[in-house]
Amino acid sequence: MLSKIKKIIKNIIGFSKRNIQKLICSFTYNITPKQEKKIIIGVSEIANILYNMKSLFNDKCIIVCKNSNVFYKKNHYDIDLSRKGKLLKCLYSSYYFGKLAKNAICFIYLWTDGFLINRENDFKFLKKKNIPIVYNFLGDDIRSRKLYLDYCKSINFNTYVEYNQPEYFLSDSYDKEKKQLAEQADKYGTIIFSHKIDQYSYIKSNQYFFPPLINNSIFYFNPDKFNNKPLNILHAPSSPVIKGTQIVRSVIKALQNEGYIFNYIELIDKPHEEVIEELKKSHIVLNQFYAFIPGIFGLEAMATGNAVLMSAKADQFPYPFNKVWFETDDWQVYKNLKYLLDNPQEIIEYAKNGYDYIKNNFSNDAIISHLNNIFLQQGIRINL
Repeated sequence: MLSKIKKIIKNIIGFSKRNIQKLICSFTYNITPKQEKKIIIGVSEIANILYNMKSLFNDKCIIVCKNSNVFYKKNHYDIDLSRKGKLLKCLYSSYYFGKLAKNAICFIYLWTDGFLINRENDFKFLKKKNIPIVYNFLGDDIRSRKLYLDYCKSINFNTYVEYNQPEYFLSDSYDKEKKQLAEQADKYGTIIFSHKIDQYSYIKSNQYFFPPLINNSIFYFNPDKFNNKPLNILHAPSSPVIKGTQIVRSVIKALQNEGYIFNYIELIDKPHEEVIEELKKSHIVLNQFYAFIPGIFGLEAMATGNAVLMSAKADQFPYPFNKVWFETDDWQVYKNLKYLLDNPQEIIEYAKNGYDYIKNNFSNDAIISHLNNIFLQQGIRINL
């Protein structure tokens, strides 16, 4: 009986909060004067992408962060609600949502949260005001692991899915959430950015490629570091099981036992700034071995002048490819790392090719040109 009462009270409170939020955002929308229109981007920090959006859109955008990330504590956002308590965050986010919507070119959403408690209420409000909604999906926010696993099995590609809490991620309830998010994207989205293969989903609408964002200030290539011995081999997994750390450790031990001399650096739960400094000093990076794309860390590794081993497939990015990274599936890590250690000139070649690839395709100017075309096709003038 007591649990039922608690549930009823919780539902009443939730209902009250949602209605208060609706009142606040409608009120602030109506009283906010018309000003220069901006791109509104929020609300969760994932892989430093939310923060890096500012360097891409500059004063054309307003970045709002409700959910920060422990790896990027030094980040500053235009509007930061992440340090406020639950109630204040609830009130402030609805206030800013209405205020920002009044002069919005469009809203770009990262990850699964919105300004309001029920994110679909964001979409209903924006749709009513004819404000374009742009989704930038980044991974497990939209990925159906069931669909992804089926695809990987169909092409005989080993994936982390069966190793990473399959009882949860492959459950019907988890998959239902991904279906609902895909249905919302199809229903409300003006533009949907997602990766069709690596983020295999239930989305039916057209999906566009959004080049992963990295901070251009980290671009660094120092050929002299390759004269330093022994070589530094770096592995910095955000999630060890998913990235293949168990394989990396066994391969490192096998090569050391064979007499190969190198420094192995493994960074886990370290601040982003520390990881970048280590990347600038390293020569070979062991990234991830169960994915079709490099991820942010893989791109950062190339941007800082490293030969990168990873399972990412060249044809998953729409750019010319020539020994940019050493394509390495989980069962090839030992063979390919041994090959590089036996052929040090190849390390320099991969490092230089990877660095050029990042500079040519993932600089802010290159990304802006790419995005301008897509937004214009959909009738959104961002004028970057």
